[in-house]
Amino acid sequence: MSFIERLHIGLRRTAQEWSKRLDELSFQDASKDELTSGRKESLEALEELLIEADVGLVATKTILQRVRENEGQDGSALRSRVQAEVLSILTGPKYELKEQSAPRVVLVVGVNGTGKTTTVGKLAELWRLEGLVPLICAADTFRAAAVEQVETWAKRAAVDIVRSNPGADPASVVYDAMKAGQARNCDVVVVDTAGRLHTRSDLMDELGKIRRVIAREIPGAPHEVLMVLDA
Repeated sequence: MSFIERLHIGLRRTAQEWSKRLDELSFQDASKDELTSGRKESLEALEELLIEADVGLVATKTILQRVRENEGQDGSALRSRVQAEVLSILTGPKYELKEQSAPRVVLVVGVNGTGKTTTVGKLAELWRLEGLVPLICAADTFRAAAVEQVETWAKRAAVDIVRSNPGADPASVVYDAMKAGQARNCDVVVVDTAGRLHTRSDLMDELGKIRRVIAREIPGAPHEVLMVLDA
């Protein structure tokens, strides 16, 4: 049995145990306006179950509030309610590009290791699936294998990429990408940048140079700046 198969079995066992404990909870002994000892214990047990499942404190409080707003529920109905609330929280608002004349430029920034390059790849695929023509600019020429990583994402997303060799001037790569985006009639150019801290004045100056190049080639750009943070 492979590691992946063992992992799937372990996760399935955990999910089944979690569902079983959830099904055992019941709020049928009281209305939503009457907090009996049994109902209170069930709410506390549900809170503990959600926290153990790493749902998070804020999301747990939201789910508990929704449960309190509903009258008596057995375990099956409760599970459906919890599933619906979790899906509602995870779905969130849809990200859409602001209306701009093409190409629209999205600059992706953040500190090291937060997932900027992965986000760039996923956004590019999302836009392609929506019928747009995206172009990825690989402006992280500092980190080892960064260009290769974003190139892999570009291939997965089936979108074009503008890149250069490691150590090249990021602003020059951005310049080439702006020209390519206009020449190829792209709808959006998404720029992947190197991770940096605000305390590194040299790297912040480099980012400022990138912005100036973008604004010079496409007036009003970058139209959006996305900061990728740890979740």
